[in-house]
Amino acid sequence: MGPTFRMNIQLTNTSRTLPSIDWFISFQYDESMYKLQKCYLPVPILIPGLTYNFETKVLCLTDKGISDKIKVMLLKHKSCIPVITAVVSMPVSDVQEIA
Repeated sequence: MGPTFRMNIQLTNTSRTLPSIDWFISFQYDESMYKLQKCYLPVPILIPGLTYNFETKVLCLTDKGISDKIKVMLLKHKSCIPVITAVVSMPVSDVQEIA
């Protein structure tokens, strides 16, 4: 097992007047490399002009000194098509030698 990382996600509704309602954050990643504490984050409402913070912990399942990418997707409730996607390049986990 490798280290645990904390992934922070910030969302801001850039509309001038319309709130965004009934969204969620989902992730796409290699399940042989990472385990996420929360794979689904509900986003009930985004008021224009405010920044909302979301967090999940990411456990690296390998100690081989490799890394991968995690896709972070914002989706409307009852939809499987992301409105926006971010690709996060995870850091390489430190390899610790056992003497």
